[in-house]
Amino acid sequence: GASVAKHAVLDRLYELRVVMEKMRLVESKLKHQLEKVLARATAEEVLRPNPAALVAPGAENKADDGVYRPPKLTAAPYVGEETETREREAKVRTNRARRAEIMTIVREHDGHHPEQKS
Repeated sequence: GASVAKHAVLDRLYELRVVMEKMRLVESKLKHQLEKVLARATAEEVLRPNPAALVAPGAENKADDGVYRPPKLTAAPYVGEETETREREAKVRTNRARRAEIMTIVREHDGHHPEQKS
């Protein structure tokens, strides 16, 4: 028959063999953990939802009508350093003054109107 030495299926088979060998290594390293997870997954109690696990301890639902109401959050003011704010404002004022000074110099030098070419 025809030679299959360069067939595309052989490349795919080689890839699959490499993947399976790597999986064997991972499986041997995680065997104990996998067995624990699988044992818990087959238990009857894990298959049912546990709504009590969703409620934080000490949290009481005032209106127990089955409607979820998220906890109310209060606004908290930012308590930052006053010096940071003052420094930032000083920088802004300095930059504005520089720009204004530069603009007055440009206006005095070039005049108030753009130069017209003849």
